Amino acid sequence: MSRERWLRWYPPAWRERYGDELADLVAAMSADRGTRSRGLLLLDIARGGTRERLRGWLGGGDPSPGGRVRAGVLLVLCGWAVFLVGGAVFQRFSENWRQVTPASARGLPGAAYDTLIAAAVVAALLVIAGILWALPHVVSFLRSRDLRPLADTVAAAVTATIVAVVLFVVVLIWSHSLASAQRNGGDTGYEAAFVVFGLAAAVALAIWTALAVRLARLVELPASVLRVEKLLAVGVGACMGLMLIAVAVWWGALAHSAPWALHDDPTGTAAPLVSVQLLIAGILMAAATVVGGAGAVRAVRADRQLPG
Repeated sequence: MSRERWLRWYPPAWRERYGDELADLVAAMSADRGTRSRGLLLLDIARGGTRERLRGWLGGGDPSPGGRVRAGVLLVLCGWAVFLVGGAVFQRFSENWRQVTPASARGLPGAAYDTLIAAAVVAALLVIAGILWALPHVVSFLRSRDLRPLADTVAAAVTATIVAVVLFVVVLIWSHSLASAQRNGGDTGYEAAFVVFGLAAAVALAIWTALAVRLARLVELPASVLRVEKLLAVGVGACMGLMLIAVAVWWGALAHSAPWALHDDPTGTAAPLVSVQLLIAGILMAAATVVGGAGAVRAVRADRQLPG
């Protein structure tokens, strides 16, 4: 791989400052290494470049303590957005588990599921509180700045939302004409429409999150506001961790006593212990929790250096 190609992993500002040093270091480290070691080295470069780009996108290149707190909080917000997608997939393929699980086997998974719902509500309230806490500063910023650079992102977010809402209405109307078995995997067309709606909703959520990040990078928040945002972000990260544990407990309990419930099959049906859909949901939720935890840790560490 040429010098120019692998340096593209890093943002322009980083390349301008450290590019030559990294090029010399990689050349020296690659001289005596085999093909496999060079591959690992390039993987490290890709991972490091991606991390730097993420930091720049979240923090706007601001290395100050306030900028790093903001970047950490926004990383938690991005993690929460991914968690919402995983949680929506989980809810879609677990909503009927009680109906096919004997009453004697509902105790532990029921407690775990209720904990999941409660933690989700708390996390959502914390996210809303974070938005409201920063809202006066955001409104003040919007009144005093030229918003044309954000117009394209706003238009994309509104368009994606309208598409998702229309698809939701279509799926909702369609579902009323189907029997329960058809709504739960028995109608291929309905399932396909539901997947398309889910993808549209995920795209809309991603664009709104990107807009929130862009806007947050531009708004100056005082240290007192950043400290509150940090606490709320830590709370959201903790809720994601609790929800992930609750999912694991729920899954393990049902796999032991009622594995058919993981697939929404009739009571007593022989079934594998792993559901592909739930596995995808779990992977998304786990990845989001790691991202959110990393953001919370970053915000806490940077908060120690905030003035006042």
